[in-house]
Amino acid sequence: MSEVNVKKKHQSGSEKRKKRQEQQNKLNEQLKKTQNLFKLGFSRESKEHQPQDSPNRINGVSKSLQKKTIELRTAVDLLKSLLDFLIPQRELFDNYETKANEKTNTQYSDENQRVRKRKRHHDDGPAKEVVLRGKEKLKVDTYLPVLDMLCTELSRRLEAYREINDLFRFLTDFSTKSDAEIRQACTKFKEHYFEDIEPEFIDEMLQYKYFILQLEDAGKKIVPAEESYKLII
Repeated sequence: MSEVNVKKKHQSGSEKRKKRQEQQNKLNEQLKKTQNLFKLGFSRESKEHQPQDSPNRINGVSKSLQKKTIELRTAVDLLKSLLDFLIPQRELFDNYETKANEKTNTQYSDENQRVRKRKRHHDDGPAKEVVLRGKEKLKVDTYLPVLDMLCTELSRRLEAYREINDLFRFLTDFSTKSDAEIRQACTKFKEHYFEDIEPEFIDEMLQYKYFILQLEDAGKKIVPAEESYKLII
């Protein structure tokens, strides 16, 4: 490779890193603005004077998911409830912005700025250029993109947790499944871990089902997932 090509490659890599950094800085600024709106607009104090806003809800779910003892089905329920909570927030921007204004007597930084006219080209068409400022700019450029990005990421993680939960759920739901359902679930599980599962696995799981039923008959109605895993191992 010639010296010229090496320099061009180095310059191209530097430009890409610079562009990524600029995008990251812009995203960080958007996140900061959105979080500030959340805190000002709809944080509220509970009886214990602890704020119950969206950042705290997200943080709470994140901490719960990091616990070693959390069950998969609980993780799925937590992510689903958080997603169901966040999706409607797209329509509540005006409410949060109004509440934020009640707590602060400030203006948007671009309210009094002069609008710069963009040079028009012959193929731009007759439509007038839309310039967003103040409240609408915050909503369209920051609030909605950040919220949509967050919901998209939550949906992706929720789907991943659901797939894992669907695969492992039979290990804790024996008493509610028929023998045929257990065989079907075990077969699917075995297909994913064919190198680790013994041929007797399905029959052993069916026997384990009746072992669990005996525990329930003895008064132990629900066997926690962690205890069930230990019994199987």
